Amino acid sequence: KKSHGKIDFKSLSKRVAAKWKSLPPGEKVIYEDMASDDLARYRHELRNYKKRLEAEKKRAQLRSEGAQQQGIQSSEGPPFTDKNKSVPDCSLSMEAGSSIIKERKHFTAGTLIPSTASATIDTGAVKGGTKVAPIKEEGNPSNYKYATNASTGFDNSSNMKRERKIGQFNFQTNKLYGRDEHMSAIMKAYQKVRLAPSSSEVVVVSGYSGAGKSALVHQARKPVSELGGNFLCGKFDHFRQMEPLSVIIVAFTEFCNMIATKDAEKLRRTRTAIQEKLGSEIAYLANIIPSLCRIVPIPKTETIKESGIGAQNRFKYIFQLFVRAIATSEQPLALFLDDLQWADPLSLDLIESLVTDAESKSLFFMGSYRDNEVNETHPLTAMLHRIDSNNHVNLTKINVGNLTREITNELISDAIQTPPQLTQSLSIAVHRKTSGNVLFILQFLSSICEEEFLFFSSELKQWQWNTEMIESKKIADNAIELMLRKILQLPRHAQCALKLMACLGHYCEEFILSSMSGQSEIGDFECTDIFASLKIAAMEGLVDQMGSNYKFGHDQIQLAAYSLIPENERGNWHLWIGCRVWENKSASPDKALFIVVSQLNKGASRMTDTLQMIQLAGLNLQAAEKSISLGAFVPAEFYLKKGIGLLGQKPWADHYDLYLKLYSSCAEVELCIGNFKEMDVMLDKVFSNATCLDDKIDVYFTLVSALHSQGKMNQSLEVGLAVLSQLGESFPTYSDLKSIIVVEFVKTKQLIKEKTDDDFLTMNALADSHKIAAMRMMLLLAHHSFVTSREIFFLIILRMVQTTINHGICDESAFALASLGSMMGNTFGDYDGAHRFGQISLRLLERTNSKNAISGVHTVVFIFIHPWIAHYRTCLKPLKIAYNEGYRSGNTITAVIAATNIYTISLLCGEELGVMDTM
Repeated sequence: KKSHGKIDFKSLSKRVAAKWKSLPPGEKVIYEDMASDDLARYRHELRNYKKRLEAEKKRAQLRSEGAQQQGIQSSEGPPFTDKNKSVPDCSLSMEAGSSIIKERKHFTAGTLIPSTASATIDTGAVKGGTKVAPIKEEGNPSNYKYATNASTGFDNSSNMKRERKIGQFNFQTNKLYGRDEHMSAIMKAYQKVRLAPSSSEVVVVSGYSGAGKSALVHQARKPVSELGGNFLCGKFDHFRQMEPLSVIIVAFTEFCNMIATKDAEKLRRTRTAIQEKLGSEIAYLANIIPSLCRIVPIPKTETIKESGIGAQNRFKYIFQLFVRAIATSEQPLALFLDDLQWADPLSLDLIESLVTDAESKSLFFMGSYRDNEVNETHPLTAMLHRIDSNNHVNLTKINVGNLTREITNELISDAIQTPPQLTQSLSIAVHRKTSGNVLFILQFLSSICEEEFLFFSSELKQWQWNTEMIESKKIADNAIELMLRKILQLPRHAQCALKLMACLGHYCEEFILSSMSGQSEIGDFECTDIFASLKIAAMEGLVDQMGSNYKFGHDQIQLAAYSLIPENERGNWHLWIGCRVWENKSASPDKALFIVVSQLNKGASRMTDTLQMIQLAGLNLQAAEKSISLGAFVPAEFYLKKGIGLLGQKPWADHYDLYLKLYSSCAEVELCIGNFKEMDVMLDKVFSNATCLDDKIDVYFTLVSALHSQGKMNQSLEVGLAVLSQLGESFPTYSDLKSIIVVEFVKTKQLIKEKTDDDFLTMNALADSHKIAAMRMMLLLAHHSFVTSREIFFLIILRMVQTTINHGICDESAFALASLGSMMGNTFGDYDGAHRFGQISLRLLERTNSKNAISGVHTVVFIFIHPWIAHYRTCLKPLKIAYNEGYRSGNTITAVIAATNIYTISLLCGEELGVMDTM
């Protein structure tokens, strides 16, 4: 602060001290290291400055003597005139003098790319000619030698002059260093998929962070595209692990956008293939990948309501169909997913289902992960073991290590366009400091350039460095420290923009960034134009701009930016971001939901308003329901438990509906994951606090399914029958069930005796909620009891038919009538009656339009009824429908039963056995 031309040092020092105290420890260390390096450099330059003063005097004297001698021996003028007065000392022991350091201004550190620098040389090159500085030989002051550029090993041809950018690293982005063998392995695997697809090809690349795994695989994009393939990529983010399928959606959104801009013929072929494979399920997939509408019209169909394991099975099967459609021998699909160590469980399941799909041979999957972050208990390890043991899959493992000293020297030589024999000293120093880690090399080079230990001399037209200072430089323990130094040199608003983006993860969409422009309540930070701030960071190579979206150049950059936010302030940042994104969610509400919930959850500890916490609990419930619909149970569990935690110990009566949904959904999710102890806790909460039977129905279904999953068949039936009793459908429990079956069968025959086929097809829909719940429970128990208790199965089927006739048609009615037909033929020998009710059940499917029932009905009719009145061959096509619809609806049990009978019947009929999709 200035006062009448004077600086108030006392006030200034107090403010500086207060600012220093507020800095996080990690940032203090960075500043201390920078100050230490600067002090060492300044002391070193002072010593060199004194030496140079003496050297300049000696050189001036020698030049004077040389000029006199040259004038005597030649009619030409002296080689040094007023226009080029002196020749800098370019010896191999060159020190970084201040006069040379000033030349640093001629290059921009922001253009650094993987590189190393050139060694100093004995001759100072002048523009393209052959004559350079005369070098005095000892013992004969009148004898001068004129060195040529050829003697230095430099290629100063006109082509190189045009290509070389003075003072900038010239990294060859199309060249891999030390990875030729790895690249050959990747392309060899792709060629197998392209030329002779007999099995799936999977390549996994492992290595330490910064080793160049991603760069290696991305190098395959161009040759894959040139050979007719479609190259898709995505990157998992540890900040967005609870956002299910986010990376998969990004990758296939890229595919849809890419195909939409291709030629009309390719677009037509892709559209036709998708329509043939998916049919009406296109609508389901479009809910997950909205960009699909750019290449295929979306049909209007009824949504199949499926939850639990069925939802997961359905999702994976439909995605398999999608990949089969778009991955062909003419256009193989290359899918690269980076950082698999952070993949969510559903994404890992989907990847495994795609690469092990025997009917998809034109998918080339590539993945990378950090092996230092993946141990034997990691889910990724288990997945790779299963893939490796699959006979249908060829798994290629590539480990990317650090660069050798020789390869490091090659990289440095190319970067500064200096012969490799002249860059040895710098390469040795850089390799010793970085151990050959590519990311460390790049950042270390950037650092020594910033500190002017490596610089370009415009006077000498060459790179020079100070090996002594480089060797003495303290290198950061990890890449984050290196990145921090670079970020801290940016303008304050650019640093804040990076911090905001780091809170969101590795990449950020335009609509999210747009919502964060403007005044912020975070300290005194104001982001008037976040895009302008990020462009500054992009110029420094910290972020990459992809259209209107941004992503960090490396995970370590993101972590470095995030570490600049003090831990006790991070909650405020996340809270502010979540609120801003939610206010502007209209651009993409589904995508915004997960981002908002993630940010608000991280800032929940800063919430003081009870109403806000209740609202956040509701948002967590929405995110969980969306995750459950995709079969993403681990994220769903996280969201549900977070919502329950936000409610705390508040009485159920205060937020009854929210409590009921959170605990009921969490019990179902725990069942799907297999956490039965946690499930019991959730069930107890519902049973203790729910006020009526209707509110307990869903958790009763969860309990019955859980008991069956644990092999407790009898308990499962007992609980299910007890629930049916509460719903008004009591079943006898004494042992003489056969006589009861006869009685119930006679009763049922009396009810159907006066009904025509049209009467069944024109019945009213079932409206009683308790009867609907009873029909659902009876269907569940029918599946459970078919093997364990055939008598209970028969009684349940008869009761379902009676309920249908007395109260109306529902989705479960078609299965009940088909099973009645099976019973009439196989148990009572009434084959005409069996055929009749088999046909009624098939026609009833058309009326109810229940896709969930198609697989079960077709399985019963064409395994247990139709073979009595027609040839086995006529059953194959309907059973194929049962197989496909079973997987489409998530009913894998009936799908597997159908597939087993398809192969059995084909064998009996002398048909050739093959892959299911070709039969």
